[in-house]
Amino acid sequence: MKGKKKIIAFTLLIISLLIAIGFTIVSLLDNKAKEVKVAKRFVEKLQKMDIIDTKLNVEKIEFKSVDKVINKNSKTQYIVVGENLGINLDSKYVVTGFSEKVKEDISPDSIIDKDNAKILAEEYVSKITNEKFEFKEVREVKEEEKKSNTYTIAFYKYVKDYPCYDNEIVVNINRTSGKLQSYTNQSINKVKYNIKKNIDLEEAKNISIEYFSKLNIKLQIVKEPLLSVTLRVDGEFELSYVVDLNVITNDGKIDKYKLFINAESGEVVNRTSELIQDSTSN
Repeated sequence: MKGKKKIIAFTLLIISLLIAIGFTIVSLLDNKAKEVKVAKRFVEKLQKMDIIDTKLNVEKIEFKSVDKVINKNSKTQYIVVGENLGINLDSKYVVTGFSEKVKEDISPDSIIDKDNAKILAEEYVSKITNEKFEFKEVREVKEEEKKSNTYTIAFYKYVKDYPCYDNEIVVNINRTSGKLQSYTNQSINKVKYNIKKNIDLEEAKNISIEYFSKLNIKLQIVKEPLLSVTLRVDGEFELSYVVDLNVITNDGKIDKYKLFINAESGEVVNRTSELIQDSTSN
């Protein structure tokens, strides 16, 4: 009897394990199917809104999910590819990126200008996401990228009703067709925010001027300071004024500075610079 009981118990255990394995396999297949379905719907949405170049029938494209992204710093967890298309999704199956490879020769006569590219980019982003965003810049093309067939356009994402300097939506617009060629929109991880404001815009300008006053050099505030959420070295986000200045040094060189001024204390918490030109060379 004891032998029969052991056999029955062992058999039940095997059956239970097989059922558990079956459920696990079904669950994994369902999850993989889910990311493919979401990616497919996203491409269909872009097609219907006439945002992308591809004229392929999405139903006939064989989309497949590649291995899960192993990167702790990346919000992207899944990558789905099909034909010349790629779609990234986060752990909640929200699309964080899209790209379409387009082989095309650049004809100088057919290139759209930056202003039109900016308008198109704003239109596309507003159709893709309901998030609040603000234009940041059309990225300058580096010398080695002069033959690029896209404009790269960045937008600030909003955090706590302010543009976030370190969190962007970035799109690439095809320079000849004006269509969307890539889209990146990753949210930052949950962090601490210090959103306090004790100084106004004029005070921020004065602090910037005072910061360089002891150096006895000429300077110019290039544009209106941006009140935005910025990332500190310790990983906390705070409200800061970002002030762009041109500084003419004593040896005649022009440096482009960005000062980050804490909106609560007025402290200059960060500074970046780059050489623009030699002012004596003209």
